[in-house]
Amino acid sequence: MTTNEIIEFALRADAYADAMDIGGKNRIGLRDEYFATLVRNAALEEAIKVIEEYRIPVGNSAAGELACEWTRAALADVRDAIRAMKEQA
Repeated sequence: MTTNEIIEFALRADAYADAMDIGGKNRIGLRDEYFATLVRNAALEEAIKVIEEYRIPVGNSAAGELACEWTRAALADVRDAIRAMKEQA
């Protein structure tokens, strides 16, 4: 996640709070919560992307192929757990 993306999230959060037409501390709280959600979801998406693009080194053996399958299955479980975290927000 780049600095520019984080700044964009802050601007989006400010616009979101303005659109809700809430004033004072409630507006600030709403803005900050929305900003935190945007940053959190972007970070989780980056983690999912790393997991999905990870290439498992495999030797030319049946054991290496089996280890690759186990590792890929474990990474899929981790990816799914991260997606579930994102949906809880």
